[in-house]
Amino acid sequence: LVDGTGTRQPVASWDRLSRRRVTFPDPLGDCTVLEFSHPEPITIPRFLPVDSVRNFGGIWPDDALFVSWALARLGADGGSEISVDGATHLLPDVAEALYERYRREREPTPYRGGGLVVDVRRGEDGYRFASGDSTSMEESTGTPAAAGILMLLRGEDLDSGVLAPECLQPSQFFPTLGSVSRSTGSLALHRLHDGELGERIRIRDLITSVNHAR
Repeated sequence: LVDGTGTRQPVASWDRLSRRRVTFPDPLGDCTVLEFSHPEPITIPRFLPVDSVRNFGGIWPDDALFVSWALARLGADGGSEISVDGATHLLPDVAEALYERYRREREPTPYRGGGLVVDVRRGEDGYRFASGDSTSMEESTGTPAAAGILMLLRGEDLDSGVLAPECLQPSQFFPTLGSVSRSTGSLALHRLHDGELGERIRIRDLITSVNHAR
């Protein structure tokens, strides 16, 4: 696990697990999320004037999330072994087999959708980006990548090399993203005042104000 300071840490034990409840836009609603390892806590402070980044995520329902966490902790040490009925197995293989059995035998639940909440704060004030949709994980992941590829094909002014997504200019990326996305209009932007949700503003207005401030 890489924490909010970019420091490598072991997968947290239950009593040290950082978790919270977050209300996502419909159709997802209220969910439990856990702090987990992802590139943003390392990459964003390198490219943007941000002091720290914390990344939380999860899957619904809660039992699937907690089982996944427990098996990830079990299988985190790839070199460890366990003896079962006299046979020796690698812990990651055991964790994978346990998850597959859990997935097959648990009560089926319908697909609920996905959601995103991003808070950008200075103190208790800032902005909240939030979205929710029934889009599949494949489409949610592939659509931004398609927008980036389209920008490359157009020969837009992009630096070469392996770069994080936050290196892209919002004024270039968002219009391109809109051209390859289904028109759900689900990404909303609100101001945060003292940690509370305030008025809604248009993303294009925010981008325009940032560009004028440069």
